[in-house]
Amino acid sequence: MNYKQLLISILLIISCLIGCVGVYDVRYELSANIVTVDGFVRDNDLTSISIRLSQSYQKSLSDKPIKGCLAEILVGNGAKIKLEENENGLYVAPNSFRGTVGQTYQLRFKTPDGKDYQSTVEKLNSVSSIQKIYQQFNQKGLLSADGKNTVGSTFDIYIDTNDPTNQKNFYLWEWSQWEKLYICITCQNGTLNGTTAVCEPNNFSSVTYDYVCSGDCYGILHNSKINVLADTYVNGLPIVGRLIAQTPYYSKQGSLIEVRQYGVSATAYDYYKLLSDQSETTGTLTDTPPAAIIGNVRNINDPTENIAGYFGAASMAKTRFWIDRNGFNDGVIVPLLGREPQLEPNTPFRPPTMPCLPSRNRTPIKPDGWK
Repeated sequence: MNYKQLLISILLIISCLIGCVGVYDVRYELSANIVTVDGFVRDNDLTSISIRLSQSYQKSLSDKPIKGCLAEILVGNGAKIKLEENENGLYVAPNSFRGTVGQTYQLRFKTPDGKDYQSTVEKLNSVSSIQKIYQQFNQKGLLSADGKNTVGSTFDIYIDTNDPTNQKNFYLWEWSQWEKLYICITCQNGTLNGTTAVCEPNNFSSVTYDYVCSGDCYGILHNSKINVLADTYVNGLPIVGRLIAQTPYYSKQGSLIEVRQYGVSATAYDYYKLLSDQSETTGTLTDTPPAAIIGNVRNINDPTENIAGYFGAASMAKTRFWIDRNGFNDGVIVPLLGREPQLEPNTPFRPPTMPCLPSRNRTPIKPDGWK
């Protein structure tokens, strides 16, 4: 496989990581290993399911994919969609497979040690399109812990959508944001080896150095809060001014955000609402909730085994929006690094630059919609 083919393969995997699996990294307080399953069948995107073994102790998360599973999606019309494992331990449906509104789906898989698991049946519900997306500058968006001082301004992103009449609807929102990166690696108490692109300890350096990217690079940020809504009090009415994201004022250069709106089932809503409520009581999703929230996957032969995560089916509407940061001179900028860059001093043949290595949080490819 040549470099170009390898890069294309990596980028396909990354696109699946960005858009196919939920981005919620929940750290459960567990005293034993627990199987965790996450993923959605969608009507206009690839389907990828994460099957992993999770354990956390004192906020230290151990999370590794369970490889070698035999996994398939059972469709209500009798079809069986085989999932293929990729290099990241994700189980991916064929590129041609898309969910259908009104159809039902169920996940079934067997682990290498012979355990059989299956989810409840999930119906793929429709969702309205996003009618409008817009920004509002918030000069005091980020406050200090005591709420007295502004530590950063934000650009708050809102959407408008129409809720259908005479039916119950449940919404889940996610977002991803692209920021132009100029620093591609930070070396603490060492320097960058320009040949291996690895930080190496240096007895002569006890400072932190940042190294610029050798080419275009875009950091990819993701939401850390769960945003769900039941239409109990807005049934059939427009949903106006729904706050989706508060993105810090990272720089005066603009930024691109993609908002994804899902129509989920009532049980999926209950799961994510409970997860949201629990994360609010403990801080953020990277803090440890008091207990694992059990989803809709069960061990067929041992119903007492607790399985975390959720397998769902959802229609998805998405849109991208350019965040314009021009003219907000009174804003308080929050650098992406959390500080100003510290570059290694220029000397003969130093410093080297760092290539933009593709990952879930970084890409060298300019995203569609970037200005």
